[in-house]
Amino acid sequence: AARRMLAEEADLNQHHKAAVLFSDIRNFTSMAEKYPPTLIVEELNKYFEAMVEIVHKNNGVVDKFIGDGMLAVFGLDDNQSPENNAVQAGMRMLDRLQEMQSNFKIPVQIGIGIHSGILISGIIGSSQRQEFTIIGDVVNTASRMESLTKEINKPMAISEDVYQRLAPNLKSQFDSVGEITVKGKSQAIPTYAISL
Repeated sequence: AARRMLAEEADLNQHHKAAVLFSDIRNFTSMAEKYPPTLIVEELNKYFEAMVEIVHKNNGVVDKFIGDGMLAVFGLDDNQSPENNAVQAGMRMLDRLQEMQSNFKIPVQIGIGIHSGILISGIIGSSQRQEFTIIGDVVNTASRMESLTKEINKPMAISEDVYQRLAPNLKSQFDSVGEITVKGKSQAIPTYAISL
């Protein structure tokens, strides 16, 4: 979807009902202080290679990398189950990370936040540099959901908007952790965490 829109030089006016997944490596700042930059880059590339493959296999698009964070979106091609795809990707990411631990020279743990809603996708930038991106409150909220994982000590948190659209077999993998107020939001968000 991203390649198609770039090729068509799409304007920033395409609205989508989509699910957004934001993942982040825990304690990355302290890791960056402790280990050589070359090793950090090597491990990050190994990690992102596996995570991007999982996103693509679940009909998602990686929007961008933000340092040690990754922003992915599901539903740009108007598939019927972006929330299911995003959650399946998140669960597989956690499983794959566990499988990879023995290959890492640095222990890596992540948090994943998922939210869904209306967003805008398209090309933004200047005449010097342009990039495909997604914009909307849904993106900010997904990031806040990821931050919540540290507070509730769970690797994945999803909003009620996501939870209510999940298939029963996926719903059963999550427990309610109540309504939680997140930074930048005036109202508390009903939140669910993976049952691990």
